[in-house]
Amino acid sequence: MNLYIRPIPNNLVMDGIAAKEVLQVKGPQDCAERWQENPPKAITFDSVSKNCTGYFSLIRGTKKGRSTSESFLLTESNVQTCPPNVMEDLQKEIGSRFR
Repeated sequence: MNLYIRPIPNNLVMDGIAAKEVLQVKGPQDCAERWQENPPKAITFDSVSKNCTGYFSLIRGTKKGRSTSESFLLTESNVQTCPPNVMEDLQKEIGSRFR
């Protein structure tokens, strides 16, 4: 299974309930690897503090982020190429909680 770390564009960050926080990681890849066995649906990484926050269950949507923060949708797939449309997949993830 491949784990793709897909950046959310336009300086948007996750809005939801953060379940875990990992301090002092090198970057988003390092953060995702910490949760390799049970990855969150999304992460937000702050490049100054090096904090990485995981969102495991509730993602309400996105909001405008600080210039130092960046969010990523984590996608597990058997396909060898990364799925192309991250915003479409994020909409599906947000919509899935209403089913």
